[in-house]
Amino acid sequence: MIVIEQAEKQFKKDAEQFIAARKYLPFIIVEPFITTNGGQGHRDTSIYPYSKAVWDEIDKVSICKFDMDGLQSIIKDVKKNYAGTDKIFITGFEAGTHLVWAFIF
Repeated sequence: MIVIEQAEKQFKKDAEQFIAARKYLPFIIVEPFITTNGGQGHRDTSIYPYSKAVWDEIDKVSICKFDMDGLQSIIKDVKKNYAGTDKIFITGFEAGTHLVWAFIF
């Protein structure tokens, strides 16, 4: 299950809530750091673990392309490293739905 965080950017807290709700169900919970959930906080290292070089690349390719490429890489990594299946679930909240809709379309 891919969880896309809203504009508050509480990535860890949000993931922990999904993990707690999952209990013992066999879901792999993934909450990526995304940049398409509102513009505030970009380049803030207390929110995002990205270097200046990564932010420069994001500015160059666009936040949507960066997030879509990252999402595809995460899906491949989960399948390869954690025996994830081809079937995925994706959910997002508030500004997080920007990436959810882009992924669906």
